[in-house]
Amino acid sequence: CAWDFYCTAIMATFTFGGEPGSEEFAEGVKFATMSLAVHACLYVVLGFFVDNLMTFLRGPLRSLVFAHLVASLSFAAVCTGDKWCAFVGNVVLAIPTQVILNCPYTWVEENPLFTAAHRGANMGRLNTSFAAAQLLVSVFSGPLVQ
Repeated sequence: CAWDFYCTAIMATFTFGGEPGSEEFAEGVKFATMSLAVHACLYVVLGFFVDNLMTFLRGPLRSLVFAHLVASLSFAAVCTGDKWCAFVGNVVLAIPTQVILNCPYTWVEENPLFTAAHRGANMGRLNTSFAAAQLLVSVFSGPLVQ
């Protein structure tokens, strides 16, 4: 989610320019918001097909490699300065995001030590680790940006 908002902020700034409060920047924010809305719809639809995609890519490891490659291309497209290239890059980012967020759960379920009785605890630990990672990144990257 944070990457999605980050990409829309970059899109609004690089593609349309202008200072916050200017007409150019306001137009960029509207365009980026539209891109985020399309991205969110695609993300929801892809949720129904992510298992098929991971099976097609022959497992979680290959899926992660694919997802990181597509994410890198999406980030590059967002930074081009061309509004339609940035739009497509932001929308396509829904694919790797869905794969990256689902691979850890697949690994937990494929673990030979996994039992259905421990499902809740394992998923809780995994969710907590994601939240902790986001907290650390937000706390320690803020000063770097400023």
